[in-house]
Amino acid sequence: MTHTRPCVRKLLGSLLVPAVLIIAVASAQNIPVAKPEEVGMSSVRLQNIRKALQAETDKGNIPGAVVMINRRGKLIYSEAIGYQIRPAISR
Repeated sequence: MTHTRPCVRKLLGSLLVPAVLIIAVASAQNIPVAKPEEVGMSSVRLQNIRKALQAETDKGNIPGAVVMINRRGKLIYSEAIGYQIRPAISR
């Protein structure tokens, strides 16, 4: 049984996330964009997602997040918060 070194796993993980995001963004370019209210959702309430994720990022519980929400075939919310990889904290 071969064990992958932690640095190799970290490198592979850091390459996988951008690849997935690039594919998602490329796919999203063909999705029509709408205001949340046009599809029965609230812009004000959707902003609570950003506030909650930003709070978790600020606390250090997560390095960051990417959220995209579709409703009725239209992109109504797209937000990137924080970092892909948390920066090192000097002590």
